[in-house]
Amino acid sequence: DGYHYTAKHVMVLRLQARDSILVGKLNQVLGSNRPIRHVPRQQPTQQDQVCLVVSNLRLSDALIKQGMYQAKSLTLTFPTSDQVPKNLLRHFVRGYYDGDGGLCLSRGRATHPSLSICASLPFALALIDIVKAQGCHMTLHKPSAIHSLTMTGRVQCVRFCDWMYQDVNGLFLPRKYAKYLECKNYVRPKRKGRSSIYRGISIHRGATGLRYVVRITHPQCKQYVGTYRDEQEAVQAYNETIIRSGLNVPLNVFNQP
Repeated sequence: DGYHYTAKHVMVLRLQARDSILVGKLNQVLGSNRPIRHVPRQQPTQQDQVCLVVSNLRLSDALIKQGMYQAKSLTLTFPTSDQVPKNLLRHFVRGYYDGDGGLCLSRGRATHPSLSICASLPFALALIDIVKAQGCHMTLHKPSAIHSLTMTGRVQCVRFCDWMYQDVNGLFLPRKYAKYLECKNYVRPKRKGRSSIYRGISIHRGATGLRYVVRITHPQCKQYVGTYRDEQEAVQAYNETIIRSGLNVPLNVFNQP
């Protein structure tokens, strides 16, 4: 999440600790030497966070001119073509999606994805037109003061994400990108059961059930990632690690039996 204190010309960005790589990249792009703070979770259900605070008059004024004023969540409008040129539109939408959107795989299956984005009403209405231009459809909901846009179906979810991630410049959340690739590269298994296993993941059967151990054994990166009870969580952890490491190897695709 982000906040812009216009009176003090201060910009604050807070993300989950697992997304710290993106905060670090942004810090580099800004040419900032500000430290990235670690914020421990306050409740067991919360996630640890990382926080970047930047104080800069010139940057603050530039954001205001682009429509990024304070307390914008309920009133934010979609930027004009002067603010975001057509050739940068997909990058802007991807950045917004990384902050307030997500791709959900129903029952853990890439065959039934649902893509959602939260926005103010003016922003949501403009985004619907952007989505239509890509040959996709989104439904508008209003569960609260913030509106929600949803898109279902693997074909159009992949088509929209293909557009967002075209010419990707490295500024994106690896875990959301991995989810998109899992959906895009899904191949329905031809064999029954779980006789095949994934690249970089081994299964260990113990007294308390199955454990999925994830290790990267590439010549350029040898790393123990973790041990997981959930098969899909292990697949996602492997994919995110591969993306963060920049290795040119195929990702795993979770196969629901």
